[in-house]
Amino acid sequence: MVVVLGAACGERVDSRAAATRADPLVLSSTQDFASGAFDSDLEPGSGEVHRGDDAFGGVTSWTVSASHLSLARDRHQALVVGDRLFVLGGRSSSATTASVESAPILAPGTLGPFAAGTALPSARSDFAAVTWAGRVYLLGGCLTVDTLGACTSSTAEVWVADVGAGGALSAWRALAALPQARVSHAAVVHRGNLYVLGGQVAGADSATVLVSTLDASGTPGPWRTTSSFSVARRSLGAAGWNGQLFLWGGLGSTARGDVQSAAVLPDGTLQAWTTASAALGTARGRSGGALHHGRLYVVGGELASGTTVGQVDAAPLLTGKTVNAFATQTPLPTARSGGALVADRGALFVVGGGPAPANEVLVATLALAPTPTVPGTFTLTTPLPDAGQAFASAGWGSAYYVTGGCLTGDWNGGCPTGGFQDTTLIGAMRPDGTIASWSVSPQRFTTARDRHCLLARQSHLYLLGGRSAVGDLADVKVATIFPDAGLGPWQNGPTLPSSRQYARCLEYGGRLYVVGGQGRTDVLVASFLPDAGLGPWQTTSSFGTSRIEHHAYAANGVLSVVGGWTTTSITGVEQAPILSDGTLGPFDAGPALPFARSMGAYGQANGSLFIIGGLQTASGNVVSNVTASTVPPSGTPGTWATAARTFSVPRMRLSGGVHGGFVYAIGGSDQPGLLSTVEVAPLLGPARLAEYTVQVELGGPVDVSSITVDGATSGAWQLTVRAADAAGVFGAPSTFQIVPGVPAPLVLRTSSLLVTLQVDDSKATAPLLSTLTDLTVSGAPVVIADAGQGDGGADAGAADGGQGVPDGGAADAGATDGGSSGGGGGSGGGSGGGSSSADGGLLPDGGVAPLGPRELAVGCGCQAGGELSAGLVLALALLRYSQRRVRAQ
Repeated sequence: MVVVLGAACGERVDSRAAATRADPLVLSSTQDFASGAFDSDLEPGSGEVHRGDDAFGGVTSWTVSASHLSLARDRHQALVVGDRLFVLGGRSSSATTASVESAPILAPGTLGPFAAGTALPSARSDFAAVTWAGRVYLLGGCLTVDTLGACTSSTAEVWVADVGAGGALSAWRALAALPQARVSHAAVVHRGNLYVLGGQVAGADSATVLVSTLDASGTPGPWRTTSSFSVARRSLGAAGWNGQLFLWGGLGSTARGDVQSAAVLPDGTLQAWTTASAALGTARGRSGGALHHGRLYVVGGELASGTTVGQVDAAPLLTGKTVNAFATQTPLPTARSGGALVADRGALFVVGGGPAPANEVLVATLALAPTPTVPGTFTLTTPLPDAGQAFASAGWGSAYYVTGGCLTGDWNGGCPTGGFQDTTLIGAMRPDGTIASWSVSPQRFTTARDRHCLLARQSHLYLLGGRSAVGDLADVKVATIFPDAGLGPWQNGPTLPSSRQYARCLEYGGRLYVVGGQGRTDVLVASFLPDAGLGPWQTTSSFGTSRIEHHAYAANGVLSVVGGWTTTSITGVEQAPILSDGTLGPFDAGPALPFARSMGAYGQANGSLFIIGGLQTASGNVVSNVTASTVPPSGTPGTWATAARTFSVPRMRLSGGVHGGFVYAIGGSDQPGLLSTVEVAPLLGPARLAEYTVQVELGGPVDVSSITVDGATSGAWQLTVRAADAAGVFGAPSTFQIVPGVPAPLVLRTSSLLVTLQVDDSKATAPLLSTLTDLTVSGAPVVIADAGQGDGGADAGAADGGQGVPDGGAADAGATDGGSSGGGGGSGGGSGGGSSSADGGLLPDGGVAPLGPRELAVGCGCQAGGELSAGLVLALALLRYSQRRVRAQ
């Protein structure tokens, strides 16, 4: 990460010296995920509604770390700052403690020895702690307890300490207190805002949420009340991710097991809280919890009865906005409550805990997902109520929908009048993708059919065309999907211009495309309306070869028609560009499939295409494999490869596809019979969504002209920038959709920026994951008037001289120099750009701050009377880069 600035010789640049990190900062790359060398402050999550996108899975085993705390404790806090684990306060035996210990994280899941650190300002337990930009904050808590463990005095104090080189904590500094004393609450820092949630206030459980915006110095602004969550509670868990706050569990009149979330607004306040359909496997509070790489882990805790448990639950995030169903993981070796859970680079640490205070650290190393686009092992799951073929299917949320179909036909595709269906089956998905049960929706569409298409979008199902007992159909039906996965009545949509069976339908760019059908080569397009309706149909380009039971997909501005059946299965692929108005340009031939294929199920996810089963030749070669290809930016499929995993029964005219990170094969014909069996396999792949927030300290006022993020992606990058004003308060956000290497223009003057980069690779193709090499801020330092000679008015001894260095380097500042050298145009015409190794740059009040590795290095490359050489570079300190960044928890 570099800052590129320009200045004329003789101008003062208010900056401070630091080391730079030699190796590039790679936030998310295939190499990272393959090696496990994860950036500790990056939190990838679920890209679309695909659980299989998560880089990490469940907890398979726990081990006891060789490193133990010197003081057993519970109801404490633990944080990771940089590469060090900090353990703060808590209760030891029957008293609170001010003890602080920390240990280096030597490798993922491995700790070095614990050492004592700067003690808390006073002993306390049941407080909250967060980390932000290399600082640790303490908020509230219980100061003293009685012999029964009840809190007898609480506090509203807020304290902060800096984390220095080697993990040393500075002295604690008092900040403005909370509005009321509070205990057993949670705290979150997210996108530069500090939140306090719930807890107990004056002995009563609370549902209130406080928010304060941190300024450029890390000082909280005034505390404000924002949206309260439902049901007051204490001893809850909370985290922030992807513009959402999450809370879970807690204790109150009873133990809580719900998960709630609220969106963060630009001013830091929250929208209304909503409750997820997913809940903890066991309601409990005083548990450890963490969001890590798109998955929420909740460990141990206390039941309403006071019983301590060792249960471990995990749930993936769905699009970063809510959680999917929880799955029970390998439990802790011993029941534990009041312990602290921290996650770092694919490992979980459970530190201490009760009911009797412990000094152990339990460690679980999380499994890494294999290469993307490869199905895992197929397993049989709950079968359909009846055997059949030519269904249509689609997934939404945690349900899979199967509509229509033919139950009594033959393998050759015929269907007697009584075989057509007008029902919708709803499959309840478990977290592992298997189907718990099938239910029949009471909502039936008006005409029984098969060979139709079905699409799920924004809590609605769209059913189009098909074949009925009286012929081909042109109707369109739309049904609302309720939060409980049930359906509302089927409503009529705009009728297709022509009847068709075997058409394929897909969504792209806010439009619905219907591609081909028996005896047809045309493509229809209609826009989705805000109320989930459809605009009028428009006929656009036609492809050359009429086919049925084909596949159609759209990616990167190209619509493709793949394979299908003419008088046999074919390999042919045709492609057309998607124009800005949604219509298509002319079709041309694309790269052929390696094998002829028709009558399969089809899926598309994360930049990959899938053909599931089907018929390979006219002679009856029914297959049981999955063929997949990635789609590079050209929109043309890459190399097609057949996965080693197969399902147990070869099938054609099956339903299924890809949903929720799983590949489904449903029903169909194994030639000669019809099938009711359903098989499912996880779609294995790395995380696709990441968020990275950094506070860029410019060292003094700068007229910023642009920000550039360098790297590579075929996904989407969004940059949000907030500039600090003269008081250090960050202003309103500016948001840009950016391209790697292309500057995002800015016109602002500031000394500090708060920058958030969101990386969405959910539809990325090649490279499969974004790689970020650096972030460059360009601009010109603001001139500070400086009368005087030599060192520019700062206290400079003869040792630093103020003389220029011909090569533009920094003059020696001297070990005892009290100020910053350089700046003014002395008699020699040049000035050194160095600073004392003991003292540093200018503070806003004119004082001199100590140097540290978090600051900037500047050199003025001027000859006597000359101009500045082009490209003066201020290198941001990345030696402690992880301490300057926000953990996206």
